[in-house]
Amino acid sequence: MNVVISGKQMKVTDSLKAYVDEHLVQALTRFYDSEAAELRVELGNALPHKGGAHIECHLTFRMPGSRTLQIEAVTQDPYASIDGASERLVRCVKKELERMREPGGRRLEHPLANAPRD
Repeated sequence: MNVVISGKQMKVTDSLKAYVDEHLVQALTRFYDSEAAELRVELGNALPHKGGAHIECHLTFRMPGSRTLQIEAVTQDPYASIDGASERLVRCVKKELERMREPGGRRLEHPLANAPRD
């Protein structure tokens, strides 16, 4: 998995990079590990012109053969932003993998189509 970590209007420290690797990348590689997948992590100030201390974490995950997943979280602590966004991203990736594994054809959206006729 290709991981790109960048910062907007802030410097991304080595401890933040290690935290992303430990809490997000390892959680994703437990159930999806492909060399073609790409994870982008962007950290930055959410309200830089107002002098706020809110940190925004924007995650973009691209899987081959699937749609691109984008998650955003804003808190006052960069580690809490990463945690909140990573939990949501892991849930979305699991759902997307389940959708990809479903067989084609009719699904349960049309339950009356399979009802026996009298």
